[in-house]
Amino acid sequence: MADVLGVAASVAGLMTIADSIVRMGFKFVRDVKEAEKSVERLVEEVNNLSGVLHSLNNVVEQLEEDEGTVDPSTRIHYVESCYKTLKKIQDHFDEAVPTTPLSRGEKLKWPLKKGHTKDLLEEIGRHKVNMSLAMSARQM
Repeated sequence: MADVLGVAASVAGLMTIADSIVRMGFKFVRDVKEAEKSVERLVEEVNNLSGVLHSLNNVVEQLEEDEGTVDPSTRIHYVESCYKTLKKIQDHFDEAVPTTPLSRGEKLKWPLKKGHTKDLLEEIGRHKVNMSLAMSARQM
């Protein structure tokens, strides 16, 4: 049961970070009229990952109710890897979106080069696949 509770809490934490990134990302894309398409795509992919995480959370919560079905081979390192990627993205949005309003001449700027954004996009895609597979395996 401890494994599942650890996973449930971890998935809930991932959901919180992903949802925060999506909110900041939509704000960034809205405020930067000519935002790079790669940034828009990154926000969309994190939003898709967030949906997968919400679904996975439902499965994990169901496992909590069925104490006897806990699989000791739970791969918590997938959750940790996803956390690290989401944290990187969150940090970049924190850097790009100031806490105080900008003056008229200032503009929001995405702090990453297009190639690095593309790498993050690929990482999010891998995490989405891993979490989808975890959800499918748990449902079976």
